[in-house]
Formats: sequence, structure tokens, C-alpha cells
Amino acid sequence: MNVLTVEGLSFTYEGAPVLAGVDLTVDAGEFVAILGRNGSGKTTLLKCLTGVLPYRQGRILLFGREVNRLSPKEIARQVAVVPQQFSIQFPFLVEELVWMGRYAHQRRFHQENSRDYAAVREALAETGVETLAGRRVTALSGGELQRVAIARALAQEPRLILLDEPTSHLDINYQIEVLDLMRRLNRKQGVAVVAVLHDLNLAAQYCDRLVLLSGGKVYADGKPGEVLTPAKIRAVYGVEARVHQDALTGRPYVAPLSRFWQEEEPAGPALGRLHLICGGGGGSYLMEILHRQGYEVSAGVINRQDSDSEVAGMLGITVAEAPPFSPIGEAEHAANLRLIGEARAVILADIPFGRGNLRNLEAAQEALNQGKPVAVCDFRPIAARDFTGGEAARLYNGLMERGVHHLSELGELWSWLRQVMPGGKVVP
Repeated sequence: MNVLTVEGLSFTYEGAPVLAGVDLTVDAGEFVAILGRNGSGKTTLLKCLTGVLPYRQGRILLFGREVNRLSPKEIARQVAVVPQQFSIQFPFLVEELVWMGRYAHQRRFHQENSRDYAAVREALAETGVETLAGRRVTALSGGELQRVAIARALAQEPRLILLDEPTSHLDINYQIEVLDLMRRLNRKQGVAVVAVLHDLNLAAQYCDRLVLLSGGKVYADGKPGEVLTPAKIRAVYGVEARVHQDALTGRPYVAPLSRFWQEEEPAGPALGRLHLICGGGGGSYLMEILHRQGYEVSAGVINRQDSDSEVAGMLGITVAEAPPFSPIGEAEHAANLRLIGEARAVILADIPFGRGNLRNLEAAQEALNQGKPVAVCDFRPIAARDFTGGEAARLYNGLMERGVHHLSELGELWSWLRQVMPGGKVVP
């Protein structure tokens, strides 16, 4: 069931466009994050959704009804809002504040009924603040106050909850507590949730869909793995980032890269070719940054259709490829060794190893046999990437014993490249 529909929404503050043709839909039971840089229009969008800011271009349908034609009380019966920073100066009791959530359902001059009492009790219980009911809100911690704000929102019995940066002022414990609570409500009661978030990793962990805003427009809308890619993060946030798939959740994990470790000037193609042994998404970031800095790069063995293959295709990088989901065969291994033979130096990315790609470790051994300088990226321990029962770790440790260059962080890669491919200007 469609809860919210936004079509062609534009909004201007004093002549300056903030939203420009935003389209968005939210279905019942969805948990959607709105992401983007400061000033991209995220909070403005939330205010338009609730009628706080009257829009003139486009339309917003809330359960099929135009928001601009609904009264604040009609909206409050369907939608609850948890603000960015919940600040209360008057020393209300916690229970009194939660009762305020029933305002939209109460008729003038009528006493509270059993439904009101039940809604307040359930809201206090769901948020775990029953024991705080008799305390003054002015005496609560930031995390406790945020839970009370959510309890008040739940007392409204909404079908849609909007949250504006609900974790921005909380430590990591309270961040997890608040989002766990919202996820539980989302799953248990089928309440649709739309949250403005800055933390990309929290958004990826909790949300079904991510909507990335840039310049007041929707730049990307999709599943976390579709939206959080190095290219899209670079385009919207202007930063480089490595994106891994979390082994436990299967969701993307974003690791922003400090500009300190990036080259000041392109290296230039005259330095010779680098060969990157990778696959399974472990080489995408290195391919991009090395290619952009002017290094000629080849790669392999990569399975077609995995993320490394897609990035190599976009960059025009020569690769040794295997069919999708297939182990490395003789032909693919031979192609990889040919590329290694043509390269000036070889880098083994910090990729996961299964039975199907153990030959990539053998290729690194052969590179050493050919006298090639070899660097091994050990950004994650091999034990966390070995899915072969120890065989990969044995081969990997054999490489380390033969004197490959061990890289524990990206900054060390640039120093190594200066030594083996002199002429490229890199950050010292």
C-alpha cells in the first residue's frame, strides 16, 4: 500500500531553490533513509511532507490525499515527527509529554477514553521508558529524551514516522538503541519510517531503501548496495571511499578515505603498468584511484558481472576474466600470468578467498618468481578473508615469508609505488 507519494516537488527559500523536481514514493512497512550533504534539502523535504512548509510546485499525497489540503490535526492522525533535537524547557513529567501525542485524536471538551490510556501505556512500554514516567523531562539524558520523543510520536498511533537526524546528538550506544527501536516498530507494527540520516553505515544497516539527494534533486534511489557505491559517494559528497560488503549482514560498509593519503598530482602513464590481483569487489577502489591518478592498470582474475568486473569495464582496464560464479581455470590463470609478465609491479588486493580463486594467490607467487615487486594489501587480516579451511592462509603466509611488501594501510601503498615506479608524485 502506498503511504506517501511526492511528484515534481520544488521549493524555494527567498528566491533560492532548495528542492527541484523531487519524486519519491514510500510504501507501508518500508524503512527509508534520506541522505545527502548539508544543504541538499533533506530537512526542507520533511517539512514539506508534513505541511509545515507550504509548497507551490508539485504535489504530495499522504494516503492518497493532498497534504496542502489537510489540517495539521488531520496530518497528525497519520504522521508523527521526531525532530532533530528534542528540547523541552518546561519541566513536564515524562508521562505528561507522552500524553501530548494523543492531542490529534481527542475531541474538544471530551475526556480521555480507554483507547487514549492504552495508546500511552503501549508507547511507554515499546520505548522502554515506563520507569521514567514520573520523572521530569528536564532531568533526562539525551538518549532518554530521544526515546521519550519517540514515545510521544507512537502515542499518536501513526502510520508514518518521520525522523530528522534522530542520532546526530547521541553516542553510539544510544544511536543503536534508537534505530533498533525504530526497526522493531517498523517490522512489528508495519509503520512506515522515513529518516534523515548523516551516517551512511547506519543507514545501510537499518534501511530498506536509501534516497540520496544532491542539489535539491534525487541523485539515487534504491537498495543500500545500489546507492552506496564509490562513484556515487564521490559525486555527491566529494570524497573518496572504500565500500565493502559486511560479511555478517551482507550490507555495504563505507570507509571514507582521508585526502591526506591521496596523490597531489597524477602519476602519468609513462611509469609503466601495475597489475592488480583482485576479484569479488576487493579491487574496485584501488582500480579507480590508481586509474584516476594516471597509472596504467590491468587486473585479474575477475569473475564477469562482479563489482570489480563492472568497474574495470567502466574504466577500460584490461582484465583476465572468468565466467560468473566459476572457479579460475587454466585459461584464465594463464591470461592472468601474461598480464603479470607485462606489468612493472603487482598488487594483491585484500580480497576474500574461497576454493574458486586460490589460483590468484598462486599468481602472486609466480609474480615473485618473475622478479616482480609485489605488494600485499593486508587492510583486513587474512583469517577474516579465508573461507578455505586454512589453505588460503597457508599460501598467503608463504607469500609473506618470501619478502613481499606488506601494506597495512593505503598510505603505505603510495610510498611503495614511489620506490618501485619512481616519477609519480605522492604524499610523503
